[in-house]
Amino acid sequence: MRRVHLIIDFQYLYHRHIYSINAGRKRRLSCMVDGVEVDTTRIYYPLKDFESFRRYWESLGKEVTISVCFDSKSDRKEADEDYKSNRGGRFDSVDFEAINTIRELMSEAGYNIYKEDGKEADDLIADLIKRYENDFDFTVIYTPDSDMMCYLSEKVGIMRYKTGGNGKKGDFSSSHTPVSINNFAEYMSAELKCDIRLNTIILYKALCGDKSDCIKGVKGFGPKAFDKFMSHLDEKGTDYEVLVQPSEVKKLILDEVDYLGESAVEQALNALELIECSPVTVTESRPIKNDSLEKREKAYMKYIMKSLVN
Repeated sequence: MRRVHLIIDFQYLYHRHIYSINAGRKRRLSCMVDGVEVDTTRIYYPLKDFESFRRYWESLGKEVTISVCFDSKSDRKEADEDYKSNRGGRFDSVDFEAINTIRELMSEAGYNIYKEDGKEADDLIADLIKRYENDFDFTVIYTPDSDMMCYLSEKVGIMRYKTGGNGKKGDFSSSHTPVSINNFAEYMSAELKCDIRLNTIILYKALCGDKSDCIKGVKGFGPKAFDKFMSHLDEKGTDYEVLVQPSEVKKLILDEVDYLGESAVEQALNALELIECSPVTVTESRPIKNDSLEKREKAYMKYIMKSLVN
């Protein structure tokens, strides 16, 4: 049986429900716990998404190990106050309480939980791949962030979520697009409207910026400028494979000061500091398969969430 490691960026699972819950478009859920009625709306819907991933891969006959990465307040905000300043739906105390409850339930169910002060889920995901990729036959990252595509390899793929994507209405799983080393160039070239190659996503964002995270990049440097730059690099016989490492991207940008100009190089390096995943050791504990039907039942039935138990 092939061993598959699912690494899930939890934040988007939670975020995607908040707007509809606050707008009253989600059915409210509750149960009695120790004689007190508890609102489980914010708890149930993200867990439902999460469990659907496990069920899908198990239905394919895979042995599934799951790691869930949680965000903390990022150190990057200290470096650039504009970083992710466009993110709406700020959490309140009710949300933080719900997220803490979800994290506790997932842990009790036997899943691997990772959270580190000052680090984002992306940083934790990067560390898990770096250290444990070879422990599994294949690793799948569930994320909305294209940044993670720098980790694509023969043994690592992405399930990329996009709001308003090609998914069928009400079918969350179909809103994820499988991205691999085989379809990356076609998939991201269509999205970014330029000729992007495998292993160049970090370089692209350093130069062109990332609107989703409010990273500016180089002023006036867009898809057409990137295409010209790629042609320039092609002529030089550039090895794109090494550009999965931010240090190599930095080196390439510095080496191209004559082409880009000093101001552009400075802007690109500033963007790169925000894009690259921070070095972090999430835990000395390896991700292992420790969940079971019995553990899920014990955890989820605290809040009478029968549909999650199977």
